[in-house]
Amino acid sequence: MAEANDMTLRTTGVDAREEVESTEYATVRVPEDTQSGRPRLPGAPDHPNYEILEELGRGGMGIVYRARDRKRNRIVALKTLQGFSPAALYLFKQEFRTLAAVSHANLVTLLELISDGGQWFFTMEYVEGVNFKTYVRDNPPRLRDAFRQLATGLMRMHERSVLHRDLKPGNVMVDGTGRVVILDFGLAEELNRTGAPDDESRQFLGTLAYMSPEQAALKPLGPATDWYSFGVMLYEAITGKLPLSGSPLELIQRKQSADPPAPSQLVPHVSDDLNQLCVGLLHRQAESRPAGADVVAQLSIASDESCGQPSDVSFAHRDAQLFGRESHVADLRDAFAAVQRGEPTVVTISGRSGMGKSALVRSFLSDPAVRERAVILAGRCYEQESVPYKAFDGIIDSLSRYLKRQPTEKVEAILPRDVAPAAILFPVLQQVPAVAHAHRSGTRIPDSKELQKRAFGSLRELFARLGDRRPLIIEIDDLQWGDADSAALLAELLRPPDPPVFLLLAVQRSEDASSSRFLREFERTVAAAQPTVRHHLISVGALAIEEAAALAFTLLDEADVARDVAQKVARESAGNPLFVFELVQNLRAGNVLSGRSSRPGDLVLEDVLWQRVARLPDGARRFLEAVAVAGRPVAVGDASTAAGCDGEDLAVLTQLRSGRLIRCVGSDDNNEVETYHDRVRASIVGHLSAVERVRYHARLAEVLSASGRGDAETLLVHYEAAGDHQRAAACCVKAADQAAGTLAFDRAAQLYRRSLELAAAEDPVRRELVRKLADALANAGRGKEAAETYLSLAEEAGDTDGFEYRR
Repeated sequence: MAEANDMTLRTTGVDAREEVESTEYATVRVPEDTQSGRPRLPGAPDHPNYEILEELGRGGMGIVYRARDRKRNRIVALKTLQGFSPAALYLFKQEFRTLAAVSHANLVTLLELISDGGQWFFTMEYVEGVNFKTYVRDNPPRLRDAFRQLATGLMRMHERSVLHRDLKPGNVMVDGTGRVVILDFGLAEELNRTGAPDDESRQFLGTLAYMSPEQAALKPLGPATDWYSFGVMLYEAITGKLPLSGSPLELIQRKQSADPPAPSQLVPHVSDDLNQLCVGLLHRQAESRPAGADVVAQLSIASDESCGQPSDVSFAHRDAQLFGRESHVADLRDAFAAVQRGEPTVVTISGRSGMGKSALVRSFLSDPAVRERAVILAGRCYEQESVPYKAFDGIIDSLSRYLKRQPTEKVEAILPRDVAPAAILFPVLQQVPAVAHAHRSGTRIPDSKELQKRAFGSLRELFARLGDRRPLIIEIDDLQWGDADSAALLAELLRPPDPPVFLLLAVQRSEDASSSRFLREFERTVAAAQPTVRHHLISVGALAIEEAAALAFTLLDEADVARDVAQKVARESAGNPLFVFELVQNLRAGNVLSGRSSRPGDLVLEDVLWQRVARLPDGARRFLEAVAVAGRPVAVGDASTAAGCDGEDLAVLTQLRSGRLIRCVGSDDNNEVETYHDRVRASIVGHLSAVERVRYHARLAEVLSASGRGDAETLLVHYEAAGDHQRAAACCVKAADQAAGTLAFDRAAQLYRRSLELAAAEDPVRRELVRKLADALANAGRGKEAAETYLSLAEEAGDTDGFEYRR
C-alpha cells in the first residue's frame, strides 16, 4: 500500500478519499509469505475459497481486503461487514444486490455475496489506480475524457433504475489504462415503480458537499440527484473549488437558496460547453437539470462505446412489454381476489428468458388496486449468491423494512410469541425494535434442528397474522436459483392444514425446469399442498405479431414512418419482447428513422446482435464465440481454454450475462454457460468464417477430451466439424456402443450408420460395425432392415460365418 503522502491508492469498493490523512480509513501491510505460512489478519474472514493477502482500507461499516480467489486463481477485492447490527447487514446486502446483475466498463464489477450464517462478505473486481480528482487535475483533455466515462457509468446505473446517492471523487478510481470506475455502492438504492427510491425512511445519508438540494432537504430523489453530484465534481475539477461552502447547517441552507458562481467567473479559459453544463447540472430545481442523454451529448460520448451492452430505450417505456399480456394480468387479478376471499394461492409465472415475466409481475404489483390494499414482500434469488435461504433472504429483508415502518404497538400485536428463533435465522429482523426486544428476551436454543423447526413455525405464524389483517403477496423472482433450505421453509409455509393466506408469485425460467433441483422440489411441494392451496400456472410466451408490432410502434414513437417499421420489427423478433427492444434500440441508435443509416427494410436480428458482439472486448468476444460454437452448455473453464482467453474472469461473465448474451445453466456446482438464446448463437456462428469455426471446433474437442467433460456424441460433433474424421469415427463408435448398452437401439443404429460413413473404406473394423448395426436394427424391431444388413454380411463372409448371418 502506498505511503500516506503518495496519492496512488489501490482499492475498490471502498471510499478511497483523496484526503489520505483522514483517519476514517487506515491501511495495513502484511508481508506476503507462502500460503501455508501466511498469518491471518485479525478479524479477516476465514473461508476455504479465499486467501486474504492484505487489508486495503476500512470504514465505519466494512473492511476491504485484497484476496486471492483460490478456485479461479485470481486477485479480487473482498469487502466484509465489520461488527454486526441488523441495520448494517440490511444495507450491506442492498449494496451488493442493487448492482450485482449490472455490468459496465465504468462500474466496478460485483462478483459474489457469501455467508455461512456467521460471516458476511462480498467480492468484487480489484482495481489498481489513482483517485479521480488527482487524475483529472490540470489536464483538460484528460478531464473531458474522464467525465465522459463517468457519465456513461452513471447512465448505466440509471437505466437499471438505481441511484448512487453518494457520487464524489472519493468513490471513483482511474486504473492504469485510464479507465474510470465508479466504486462503493453503499448508499445505492433501487427506484420503485413510481420512480422514487424504495427507502422511505428519508434518512440524511450521503456527503453534504456533493449532495443535491433535494437530498439535503430529505425530499424525493431521482436521477437528477446524481447528476447534481456529477456537476459538483465537474465544477471542482474545473475550478479547484466546491460550488458552495460553509458550515453543515449553512451549506444545507445555501443549497436551497443560492446559486454558485459560474465556473467561467473563476476560471476564464473554461470552454463554453463545460461552463454551461456545470451551470445546468447545479440548478436548484431537479427538473431543470439536463438529463443524462443531454450530458452525454455535451460530453460527445460516442454511441459505439457501449461494450456490447444493451440500453433501455426510455424510462417511459419500462412497462411497455405488457402488450398482449391482458389475459395474464386478468389471471393475476383473479388470484389476488382469491386471497382476499381467504384462499391461499400460488401462481407460477414461467417462460423462457426475455419473454417479460418480471415486467408482467411488476405491472401487476404497481396497480393501485393491489399496491394500496396489500402488503407486498418482494425478493429474488441471485445466481451469484451463496447465502442461507437465498429464496427467502430478500423476502425477509422486505418484511423487516415493512415492520420497521409500522408503529411499535401494531408490530407487537402481530408478532408470534416465539419470534426469537426467526430473528436468529434471519438476523436482519432484529432491526425491528419489537423483534430485537423479543430476541434479547428469548431463551437460547442449542440444537440447530430445533432452532430451525421453531423458526419455521414462527415465520408461518407471522405470515398468517399478516395475512389475516391485510392481503399478503410474496413475490420471488428467478426461483430456479433457490436452495434446499429455502425449499424446506416453503414446504412448511404451504403445509396443510390451515396454511397462511397469501399470494405467492413464483417467477421462474421454463428452460431450467428439469435441471433445477429447487424447481423440482417446488413442484412437489405445491402438488402436496393442493387442494388446500390453489395453484395456477401462467406460461409467458411470445407475443402475437400484431402485439409485437404495437409494442415496437410505441417504442419507436415516430408516427410518420413507424407503422411499417414496427411490422418489420415484429416479424424479425418472432414476438420475443426482448428482441423487439433490441431491434428498436438499434434503429434509434443508428438513426434509421431519420434516414442517416441502413434502411429499416434491411433489418436482420442476427446482424443487430452481431453488432453488439463485435463491440465486445477481444477476450469477452472470443469466449462468447467459443460458447456459441459449443452449441450446448459448456463449462466456463473449458470455453475459456478453447477461446484462449480468461473467460473465467467473473467480470467478463457478468458483462455477458448483463448484456443478455449468455446465461448460466444447471446447478451451482457445474458452472456451465450457454448462449442466452438460439438466435444469439446463430448470429455468432453465422458471422464466423469457416476457418474460425473449424479452429473453435478443434479446440473444443481437444479441451473437452482432456477435461473429461465431453461425452462421446459431443466430441463426435466437434471432431467431425474440425475435419478430424478418424477421431470422429472412434467417438461415433463409442457413442453407438453406449446407446446400445442403454437399450436405445434406434439411436445406436443411427450412430453405427454414421460410424460406417466416417470409417475409411479399408478400415478392418467396418465388418464389425456392420454386424453391430444389424444387431441394433434387429433389437429395435426393424426386421427387414436387419435382414438386409445380415445378408450383406453373409455375401462377404465365408461359408461358416455366412451361414450364421443368414440364420
